[in-house]
Amino acid sequence: MLRIAPLGALPAVIGKYLAYLLLGGTMGAVLTALVVRVLDVPISGSIDQVAIVMGLTLFASIGLGLVLSLLCRTDAQAIQYALLVLLASLFFSGFFLSLSQLAGVGKIIALLLPVSYGMAMLRSVMLRGVEPEWQQYAVLAAYGAVVFVLALIGAHRRMSAPPS
Repeated sequence: MLRIAPLGALPAVIGKYLAYLLLGGTMGAVLTALVVRVLDVPISGSIDQVAIVMGLTLFASIGLGLVLSLLCRTDAQAIQYALLVLLASLFFSGFFLSLSQLAGVGKIIALLLPVSYGMAMLRSVMLRGVEPEWQQYAVLAAYGAVVFVLALIGAHRRMSAPPS
C-alpha cells in the first residue's frame, strides 16, 4: 500500500514512529501508574526522568522493530523475528538476570538491545532516585538515531523498488 500512496519514505517512517510512540507512551504511562498505585513501587526519582528514559527506549525500540521488519520478505518472517527479539529482550535486558552476570555472546546480545539500556536507566531513576549520566542518555539517543536512519534507508529502498 505504501508504494502506491502519494507518500515518500520520510513521512511514512515518521508517521509510523509517531503512531507507535503515542501508543507505546500511553501504554507505558498506564503501566507505570498501575505499578506505582497497585504494587506500591515508589518512584524515587523525577517522573520527568522516567518519561525521558521511557521515550528514548521506545524511540530506539521502534527503530529496531522497523529495521527488522524491513529486512523481512514476508509478514510471517517479521512476526517470527519480532518474537525472537521480544524473548531476547526479556532474557538479556537485565529483567531476570543482572547484566553483570552475562558473559560472552549473552553480553553482546544485551548490548545490541535498546531495552538493556532502558532497564538500567529506569532502575536507577525509579528505585535508586539517581539521575542517569548524560552518556547513558546519549548512547540510547544515538542508538535510536542510527536505527531511525537505517529504517529510513530501508523504507526508501523498499518503496522505490519495483513490485515483485
